[in-house]
Amino acid sequence: MTTPNDANEPSLASAGSVSIGEAQCMGYDECYCNWYRCPRCEKEHIARSFRYCPDCGVQLQWQAHQPPGP
Repeated sequence: MTTPNDANEPSLASAGSVSIGEAQCMGYDECYCNWYRCPRCEKEHIARSFRYCPDCGVQLQWQAHQPPGP
């Protein structure tokens, strides 16, 4: 069983939004940006500049970028 505090699991920031970060990153592509997976609907159409998921409409609360550890 996983908890919302696990690094790879999305957590609800509030009732109408979700927290999203590097764990949901799907990779870099020809659009020269990283694409992310929505923690709510699991669609892979989110760029870092988006404030809402274009598929399900949930508000995205972006986590601060954390560089990889040593």
